[in-house]
Amino acid sequence: MPKEKEFFIRVLRDHLAERPTEVSEEELTLDWDVLMRLVRTQAVEGIFYTQLRDRLPEIVKINPKAAVLSKWYAVILRFAVERESFLASFDATMTEKKIPYLLFKGIEIAECYPSPQLRTMGDLDILVRPEDKEAVDHILSDFGWKASLGGMNEWFYSRTSGNGADVRMDIELHHRLMYDEPCCTENQHLYLDAVWDHSAVRQSMRYQIDDNFHLTYLMLHLRKHFMNSGVGIRQFVDVAVFARSKKIDWDRFSADVKMLEIDRFSSICFALIEKWFGISLPTDHTTLSQTMIDEATEKILDNGLFGFDDEKNAENRSIEEVFNRKDGTRKKKSQLIIHELFPPLREMQMRRRYLFLKKHPVLLPVAWGYRFVRAVLHAEMKLPAKRIERIAGVNAKMIENRRNELSKWGL
Repeated sequence: MPKEKEFFIRVLRDHLAERPTEVSEEELTLDWDVLMRLVRTQAVEGIFYTQLRDRLPEIVKINPKAAVLSKWYAVILRFAVERESFLASFDATMTEKKIPYLLFKGIEIAECYPSPQLRTMGDLDILVRPEDKEAVDHILSDFGWKASLGGMNEWFYSRTSGNGADVRMDIELHHRLMYDEPCCTENQHLYLDAVWDHSAVRQSMRYQIDDNFHLTYLMLHLRKHFMNSGVGIRQFVDVAVFARSKKIDWDRFSADVKMLEIDRFSSICFALIEKWFGISLPTDHTTLSQTMIDEATEKILDNGLFGFDDEKNAENRSIEEVFNRKDGTRKKKSQLIIHELFPPLREMQMRRRYLFLKKHPVLLPVAWGYRFVRAVLHAEMKLPAKRIERIAGVNAKMIENRRNELSKWGL
């Protein structure tokens, strides 16, 4: 493994152990272009700044590009302040309106980090009951959040604030923890859809997911990204800090992941967590060969945060769509392409831009036409055209290679 990647993992390991990172004279001369790219694409800028702060002047003298760590750190702190301010106001409004909600993923996991404000997040994930979604949409609008009309299942919002600091925040408003994914089984969806049965009031109208349930969800979420777009190392850090800091019933966890058929995958993930970060958790581990460890490390570091840095992952997503893992059959590529061009009514009704279809379903052909015209006028054809091209290119050999790759991970 390149020395830059070894150093990168050691910095994360030191942060989780809450100890300073020693930087040798040899490490001062590492390729900091490579390191800064890893830091940025894996979204651990604040962690690196705090770990290297004492040596940063020396590092910058040799590698001027490392100076950007200070700028990134300042932005992260501004974001944390803005986030906490909004959440306090949002909670007060939700309490006044008597609308239950819960926060999950990044905002909850951040509390488990040695320095919570350093756990960056691309968005705030908010879960509400389906019947409350439109009411919360109005609340967010009143707070100045701009809705993106492109969302289907989750609804997207953004807002820029910060007294001239230009701090952009994003929100994903959900009514389910996970939507209908081709890589997920019906049993897994049923398990996650019971989230409110595994949540309790934390304060006012804010609920909190049971720790065991949340950890199992994190494993399913990691698995989903692994099988679709790919995963970065920070998702493993999330699992590590959450599992370490919460009171987990490990017997219950083992039973749940076995029932959900992700026990082997989980054991591999925990083995990698122990190898990378030195965090050993009281759950089943599998013995990994050094070859497997090296391949997994290289792949996950090259992925970026959600796998988008590796074009191969987009191809894998298309393979998953063609190969139905639920029953081992293959879908007709022509059907998938037609679905991409003409989404069914139920799917179109979930998109904010086409909510009118709920009252007027007969206008579906009109919505399809509008969707096509908009794609042409706004140069939005490139992405769906690329997806269609990938689906059309899937063949039996690609499916077999993907099956072999996933089997190494117990999937």
